Amino acid sequence: MHKLSQAKGFPGEQIMAPLPSARVAPTDPLFTHVGVDYFGPLCVKQGHSQVKCYGCLLTFLTMRAVHIEVVLTLEADSFICAYQRFVGHTGKPKEIYSDSGTNFTVSERSTGATGPSQNLQLSKVEQRSEVI
Repeated sequence: MHKLSQAKGFPGEQIMAPLPSARVAPTDPLFTHVGVDYFGPLCVKQGHSQVKCYGCLLTFLTMRAVHIEVVLTLEADSFICAYQRFVGHTGKPKEIYSDSGTNFTVSERSTGATGPSQNLQLSKVEQRSEVI
């Protein structure tokens, strides 16, 4: 028989990045700071044919609350329509955080917003949504 030896390592220490202030503000009203992302495509039956659609997932950053909107395309206009429905249902958020997906970067360019899409400029999105 072989004798097993125990490794003489030290347990690693996990380092966590500091959370943004939006994640640790429990006194803010619901959907004040929102994260947004798309999922899909989902195949939906419409009449006798199948149609592709996507889901726009809006999450409240402080608590476990989600809002899902159905969008037909990944274009900026579809996101702005989903944003209008979201605002009509839950109220206007202070900040929206997203990844650098092409649908959000195109949405920034079409609304005239500058900077990374990590924080969409809501005033530009709202100006563009009034036009549609």
